[in-house]
Amino acid sequence: MKLAKWLKTRKRALREDSTLYDGGRSLTDFSGVAQMEAIAYSCQLAVLQYELGTDAIELLHNHSPLPTTQSRRYAWARDFWTHMPPHPEFPPSADIVNMDVMMALMVASLCGKMFTLPDEPSVPFERTQPSWRLLKLFTSERWAKYASAEAGELWSLVDAKAKELWGFTVEEELVQDWETEGRLVAEFRARHSDAAVVRAFEKYHNARKRVIDDFIASPTNYTSTAGYWKTVNEGISPLQVVSSPKGSLWSSTAEPLFDYDFSHLGSHPILRGWHAVVNPNAVDDGDSKIKLGFDDDWRAVLTEFSPVTKLLVSGRAQRVMVGAELTKGEALLKKTGFTFRFVPPYEIYEERVNGEEFRHLSGLDQAPCDFTGKLIMAPDFDFISPWEIRSDKAFRGFLTYIAERMESEPMAALTLAKDWSYWLTSKEHARELRQRFGLPL
Repeated sequence: MKLAKWLKTRKRALREDSTLYDGGRSLTDFSGVAQMEAIAYSCQLAVLQYELGTDAIELLHNHSPLPTTQSRRYAWARDFWTHMPPHPEFPPSADIVNMDVMMALMVASLCGKMFTLPDEPSVPFERTQPSWRLLKLFTSERWAKYASAEAGELWSLVDAKAKELWGFTVEEELVQDWETEGRLVAEFRARHSDAAVVRAFEKYHNARKRVIDDFIASPTNYTSTAGYWKTVNEGISPLQVVSSPKGSLWSSTAEPLFDYDFSHLGSHPILRGWHAVVNPNAVDDGDSKIKLGFDDDWRAVLTEFSPVTKLLVSGRAQRVMVGAELTKGEALLKKTGFTFRFVPPYEIYEERVNGEEFRHLSGLDQAPCDFTGKLIMAPDFDFISPWEIRSDKAFRGFLTYIAERMESEPMAALTLAKDWSYWLTSKEHARELRQRFGLPL
């Protein structure tokens, strides 16, 4: 019951966080995901602007194929961008932003309190959620007046602002949160010492301590652009999980995840394979400060606990690393005796691919329909999403429809098992299929 209540609260918080907000200039997305994407978009603009000048930015804005994304998900970031101080090495007219300010604010926003225990007092939302922390930090000071400050001074200013707003420096927040997390780990260990997910949590906890200690020793390794890129390139040994659309191993040392087996249909290599692989040798024996390693505990997290958790929190309506995560999560829950039904908005991920955006990004003026093979001319492109195909009410219909064209239901099932991409078709045909299988038009 505790888990169910937590999931219910968590889902409500995620839904509220992603709700579009109308601030007087149309709907805008202020969610944590939108903010992170927008920061990445702003960083790309900075590089483009630095290399090609401000004319390139104007061209990008004027000819962008993503007006909805820019106006909703990235709108607040444009404001964020325009209020950032210019880079001290460039004249103000060059409009080159001092990215160290942005980096410092981002780090401070990501280091709030994550873990709380039942016996602890509640913590204000604006102190715990990165999106609200960033918004609070950004609006609490005129950062443009620090345009010429060095990276170390900038971090000190941002850190002091965090203490003024919430009563703790970022270092104090991190240490407090790690200690709370430690009590949580100890509680789990006492109750479930033989659980793989608890052992993996403890490994994460210990790795996090190494990162916190390194951050405290030299914060500008994380809060300045120069320090951050050095840390990323030299200080991190990532656990590489890579999608494998062809179902093959891309490295002799890689290990498969989320396998599929249709070998009962024949001996062709495509009938057996994997949706993703993990490279355990990505963890080197060098001096990388941030590394987790890969073992049976982490395999269990990737292939069992993570898929089930994602499914319980957000249903099918989510972007995942590989679509097979959702299938595996459902299979594991059914195996343990669960029966479940997805209702809106948890069944279908609602973000659709725009045909005009596809045409612009691909450069294609014509393409064959993925369902019928007929040639489609732009601007008549439309797409059926993998979530629509796999919805409870539509899956059997799509499987039969695709099987009729392939003249083999097993091959159609194999195709759907492997292919989690969007299916290209015409606008009229997409409408017909959605209407035929009871999907929203």
